[in-house]
Amino acid sequence: LLQQKHENQPQQEREPIKNLNLSDLNVTTQKVKFEEQIPWFSAEMSKMPHFERLNQEIINYVKFASLTYEEKLARDDLISRIKKCCQQIIPDADVHPYGSYASQLASYYSDIDIGVESQQRLPLIIMQKLTQLISNQIGKAQYITAKVPIIKGTCSKTLIDFDISFSSGDDTLKDVQNSLQCNEIEKALILVVKAFLRQRGLNTPHTGGISGHILTQLVQCYVQNRSQNFPYKLLDKMKFATSLMEFFELYGVLFNSKACYIYRNPTNQLEFRCRGDNIYYQVDGQNQLVVITHTGQIKDIAGGAYNFRQIRLSLEVNYFHLLQKSQGESILNRIISVDEFGRHTREKSVLASKSLDVSIVSQQEKESESQSQTIPIKSLLMGSYKKSRFDRLNIISKK
Repeated sequence: LLQQKHENQPQQEREPIKNLNLSDLNVTTQKVKFEEQIPWFSAEMSKMPHFERLNQEIINYVKFASLTYEEKLARDDLISRIKKCCQQIIPDADVHPYGSYASQLASYYSDIDIGVESQQRLPLIIMQKLTQLISNQIGKAQYITAKVPIIKGTCSKTLIDFDISFSSGDDTLKDVQNSLQCNEIEKALILVVKAFLRQRGLNTPHTGGISGHILTQLVQCYVQNRSQNFPYKLLDKMKFATSLMEFFELYGVLFNSKACYIYRNPTNQLEFRCRGDNIYYQVDGQNQLVVITHTGQIKDIAGGAYNFRQIRLSLEVNYFHLLQKSQGESILNRIISVDEFGRHTREKSVLASKSLDVSIVSQQEKESESQSQTIPIKSLLMGSYKKSRFDRLNIISKK
């Protein structure tokens, strides 16, 4: 239409048409031809139909991005080390993980969120001592003064980032319980969209993005209200691809954040409501995205997402970008790519977990030897002692 309008104008009134820069709209134009550069894509998948190929890519990406046993072992060790440091400075502290790792929604590049609760108010000197102790024993750490004090750091051994916050844990525990109820479609959407936002710098709340907690609310609201917005059944062979396209269409095209908001009612169900009702009175407020929770008290948990307009534009543009059919290339790679820093963190975690695994096995062998000295032979012969047949025979021969 622009070209026709340009040609119909007189020669004197014509202006040169400016080229559209796709980088401004967060569209990936680079095509990757080698399948080893895309772990979730193979040459066999290039012959599949468009949406079936996208569906299989999402399944493979979830397997690739989910934490392995070695990565979980390295993160558990980091949490225990942070817990020891906190209890050394604050003896009555209750240290517990929350966020994506506690909710079993962590990816290979995810950080660790740790909450610290204390019965007394912690002064600034205690915070500085704890920051110094963590810097000496775990890795570089920095204390950030904010409404909720935070210690941000990075483990020197595994390069895993961690955030330690000092606030009440009631809300975080409820968030973990809600996130643990996610089904396979919700988990796949969270992992894919989280990578999509991260690679565009739209995932940090202090810069106007949406955090993983807010993203979980958006995904669960889409799933719970899907029948009202998309009244047709999901096919099993394309349920992940269809859900991703519907999520992009819902929050990129259909959802009007200026007129509507998301509300979690007292029965823990999410729903879309219009602004200006008896719950949220502001019709034209400053907040671009409003997510109201009703857990004890009514509050807006998405007030910091002041950059939601750009998020919506990015979802809209990439929704139409995913619809373009092509052969022989990865469709999911149009919107996300491999996180190189996360891949490096994964390699470090695997190397660190090998030493941890050896120490755990040696400790278990010592415990089994100490237990074998007190176990009677009769209980072993009766089979009440739950060990392998090889271990039972060894213990009996020693006796």
